[in-house]
Amino acid sequence: MQTSVRHALEGVQHTGAAMKTFGEELAKFRVALQRALATGAPMPTPPAMPEALLQGPSSVPNLPDINVTALQSDGLVTVLFNPDLKTSWVMVPGLIGLVRERENGTLEQLAVMPLRPSAIIMGKITPYFLLAVLDMAVVTALGVTLFGVPFVGSLWLFGLAAVVFLFVVLGIGVLISSVSQNTGQAIQMAILFVVPQVLLSGLIFLLSSMPIGVRWIGYILPLTWFREIAQGVMLRGAGLNSLWLPLVILAAMAVVAFGASTARMRYSLTHGGAR
Repeated sequence: MQTSVRHALEGVQHTGAAMKTFGEELAKFRVALQRALATGAPMPTPPAMPEALLQGPSSVPNLPDINVTALQSDGLVTVLFNPDLKTSWVMVPGLIGLVRERENGTLEQLAVMPLRPSAIIMGKITPYFLLAVLDMAVVTALGVTLFGVPFVGSLWLFGLAAVVFLFVVLGIGVLISSVSQNTGQAIQMAILFVVPQVLLSGLIFLLSSMPIGVRWIGYILPLTWFREIAQGVMLRGAGLNSLWLPLVILAAMAVVAFGASTARMRYSLTHGGAR
């Protein structure tokens, strides 16, 4: 195929060169003819037409038929679950997971009560947990109704992942609250936690497109794994058999977050309350 195309291109170039030369000779003949008519000199001899042009259309080389060969499946990129490449279909499942702890004197009052650290933490996060559940439900409903994001998977699996994810982020919130001295410190520490969640969780930029020196941060963020579950359930209708790994990782993060919060609360109770 490549040889035939190359020969055809060489033939076209040869014919084009012959036509260019013939055109230059015709221009010279015209000048000589005008001079002869003006001066009465002998008439010039017209140039001979190139042989390639005398042969007619057959002299123009025929290009070979180029057929599209069968493409290998590995060479194709097919968007199965977002064929129109709608941004909302990618953003909304992740935004569902973007959900001020420590009021002045609250922890000090709880510290003097005969309560276990785990009970104090559960009492602190219960109202926030209920509000976060309501918030996630509203965002999900708006995403489906207003932006047309499909929800083709299991609602129960999505709900389970959402509950585990909320335990992770609320546990981290209580931990931030317990180590902060005031509201300003808590807000600053919360920003340090939220901003990487937005930028490095795959919500905006694909993890695979990030340098390895930054990508590892995304894998330790809870929103990364919740986003994977949310997109899998909502867009692909994936089940537990394909989403068990991110769910297990979220559960492990929840255990670590609550363990750290409980340890910090126990330290506060045994050292004169939170400061």
